[in-house]
Amino acid sequence: MTVALKSHDGSVLELWYGTALSRLPASAISNEFAYNRFAPGLFGLRARMGAMATITLPATSRVPIIGIHGAAKLKLHTVNGNTFDVAVSAE
Repeated sequence: MTVALKSHDGSVLELWYGTALSRLPASAISNEFAYNRFAPGLFGLRARMGAMATITLPATSRVPIIGIHGAAKLKLHTVNGNTFDVAVSAE
């Protein structure tokens, strides 16, 4: 499992591997429901069908990102080969 934050030109700004995701503290995951929750798992994050959460990922690069200029994309690769993308922007 990997999660990558990519800039509008496709360059990787941040990258999280399954090991880092599996070590996220409970405080980094704000689940929407009392059931079907996201949680750290053996290979990254685990969730049941229908789970919704806001997940705060820690900065991994030693060089701080000044900001996202233009559109960016957060790309999630699951352990079973699925890929999910979501557009993000700086606020």
